[in-house]
Formats: sequence, C-alpha cells, structure tokens
Amino acid sequence: MRSAVENVMTTDAAIVTAARLMDRHGVKRLPVVDPDGRLAGIVSRRDLINVFLRRDQDIEQEVRGALHGRAGIADLPMWGGA
Repeated sequence: MRSAVENVMTTDAAIVTAARLMDRHGVKRLPVVDPDGRLAGIVSRRDLINVFLRRDQDIEQEVRGALHGRAGIADLPMWGGA
C-alpha cells in the first residue's frame, strides 16, 4: 500500500512543530525538507524526546560554552543549584 507524503517539516521548523505534526497525524517519523523541497533527513519521535532527556549539567555546559566571553556572562552563578 502506498500513501502520499502529506506531512513534512522544513529545516528551520521548531521541535514543537514536529511533535504536534506527529501527534496530530499519528506518525512516528517525519521527512525534513530544505528550502528547495529536497529531502534533508528524517526526524523521529526518539529524536524529539532525546532533546528533553539531557542532564542539567550537560545543558549548563552548553549554555556556558555559547556565552563564553560575552561580557563575563558565563561566570555568573546558575539559579536553582545547577
């Protein structure tokens, strides 16, 4: 059985957009297309879930790395004991 690909997301779409599309249409994977409509990849439910399963320390390290050198922001203490 064949079915048309009706639900795709673009490379600049938000994670929540992908999650809502998957939920609304009962699918576990979505094709991702570039601005020219060419296939750029496939995003799965696991890909989306993994975003939220990161340890706080990993997120803190990424944020500090991104802010490093910006007016001393990376040297400020984190809230909540992180």
